[in-house]
Amino acid sequence: MAAPPAIAGLSRRQIDRSGERLRVGAADGGRLKCLESIAGTLERDSRMRLSRMQDIPGCRLIAQDKAEQDEICA
Repeated sequence: MAAPPAIAGLSRRQIDRSGERLRVGAADGGRLKCLESIAGTLERDSRMRLSRMQDIPGCRLIAQDKAEQDEICA
């Protein structure tokens, strides 16, 4: 599986260094639940690199039914 491209003008090295800070608990700001989840993954797998993590950004769509979901997505 290929690594995702660098985001927001950051190099993979910069992203990985941010991951190292998350791994040791030096992160601040943002939504704590998301940071805790990412940091937990990094803590559990010492070989994991933040630049290789998939599906970090995301959103949740809440709809009454499939038809409404399709309408919102369109």
